[in-house]
Amino acid sequence: MSTLDDIPEILTATLDDGAVGQITLNRPARHNALTLAMWEQVAASVREFGARPETRVILIRGAGERAFASGADLHEMATHRETSEGAAAYHAAVEDAFAALAAVEQPVIAMIHGYCIGGGCELAVACDLRIADDQARFGIPAAKLGIVLGVDELRRLSNLVGLAGAKEILFTGRQFDAVEALSMGLINRVVAADSLEATVLEEARQIIGNAPVAVGAAKALLDAIGREEPAAEVVALQRELVERAGRSGESRERIAAFVNRRPRSNS
Repeated sequence: MSTLDDIPEILTATLDDGAVGQITLNRPARHNALTLAMWEQVAASVREFGARPETRVILIRGAGERAFASGADLHEMATHRETSEGAAAYHAAVEDAFAALAAVEQPVIAMIHGYCIGGGCELAVACDLRIADDQARFGIPAAKLGIVLGVDELRRLSNLVGLAGAKEILFTGRQFDAVEALSMGLINRVVAADSLEATVLEEARQIIGNAPVAVGAAKALLDAIGREEPAAEVVALQRELVERAGRSGESRERIAAFVNRRPRSNS
């Protein structure tokens, strides 16, 4: 007989002949509360998909009907925080997952249903795009738990919702619905629950249809701008990416294909 401890906490799969790499947070009985091992596995899975040239988009979702992720597993986190070494190790694992999401060239989409709270909300914020159903609930109750977020986490949140929005989310620790999350800029789209998966996959396929070198360059440059890196470094990165795109030849091929399909002018 299997037990909850026998069930993998992270599941990975490929869709669309490997073009989509799917990571599923798999603790539905606990609303996909994130354990230390799950943070580590998210980082490893993102890097694994990132290393596959056929993978063009990465999708993160939660198992079950109730949650994307309800936050960190507080029972486990309390154990790790009993010592300064344990707290540092836990924080390092969380930061490593966020670093993997930032570094991977492919866009990462969070498919959000139900609870998206605490560490789950921070995970979604670290993704490139967030699409939620109309039943989703959001919040970061760090202040209620006496937790201080990292600088990069605060920057990402503030970049999405603005300084005033980030302060409201963190000062109050309250939950808010998908409509308010959309109005704040925390998520990109809200759809009906029964169309969430189809909508996310359609978004992924639109990205897949574009040139990966251009999509990857846009992500790298926009993230550099969001981090407020020095202008000279951003320009240097842009030049490097332009040269890489030129070496790939993909732009020339796509422009030629577009021109050759265009009807000739009668003039």
